[in-house]
Amino acid sequence: MNIRWKIIQLAFTFALAGVLSVAWWYNMELYDEIDHFNKTYGEVFHNASDKQHTFLFLTAIAGGLLFFVLILQLFSGWSLLHGINSKNKNLSFQDAEDPTGTTPKKSIAELTEAWVSERMAGWPVRMTEEQLFQSVAKAFEAWGGLYYRSVGDMLHASFTYALSPKELAYPVGASMPGQAFSGGDVLALTPLPEGIKIEGSGLGNTDPVAIIYLPLFRDQKPIGLMELALLHPAKEQEISNARALMKEAAKRLIKEEVHG
Repeated sequence: MNIRWKIIQLAFTFALAGVLSVAWWYNMELYDEIDHFNKTYGEVFHNASDKQHTFLFLTAIAGGLLFFVLILQLFSGWSLLHGINSKNKNLSFQDAEDPTGTTPKKSIAELTEAWVSERMAGWPVRMTEEQLFQSVAKAFEAWGGLYYRSVGDMLHASFTYALSPKELAYPVGASMPGQAFSGGDVLALTPLPEGIKIEGSGLGNTDPVAIIYLPLFRDQKPIGLMELALLHPAKEQEISNARALMKEAAKRLIKEEVHG
């Protein structure tokens, strides 16, 4: 039963209650007049008085039943409104990817946890920087990527993903990789600013839609930066996934690596 039909029922009940109230009042007035006339001129309208008593009695019964129905209607209406309110609360937590509204929505944190667990399934317990970089790039289904190793105040391109080898170096704090590294947090560029790109992908002439920078830490110290080009926008969920993945990935790093 929808709320519109319930409102119509309540309106009809109130209207009927009004009609019975007017009828009761009118008959009380008429009964008083008949009673006054009988006392003045004798029992001339005795039959009318009996009928008036009967009508008042029946009106009282109808009024009592109507009151009971009105209480039921109000309770039913309250239940309906409460149910609609509960349904609306549930709908507000529906998964954005489920337009039918049949699947309860999970929070970003819950979605992130599930995503990280799925992507890290099968990863070795201990990994080198290169192994970790390749695994992270695959987890994000990157279009291509570079890994910059921190050496002094410079970032040196050490590994690539789906790209030809690069000989690049940037000062920490300068250029986008340097700024992302010094910032110490995930940085996403979406859409890409003019002039920002990763060249040489093995995927042909396809252009990336976003670039995401992922600092890598060992013992809470930044040691490198992953630069991944994506074919989809890096939205809030993507950034949340990246932070959580890099936090867990850092736990897999071997303690020290000897760099040649």
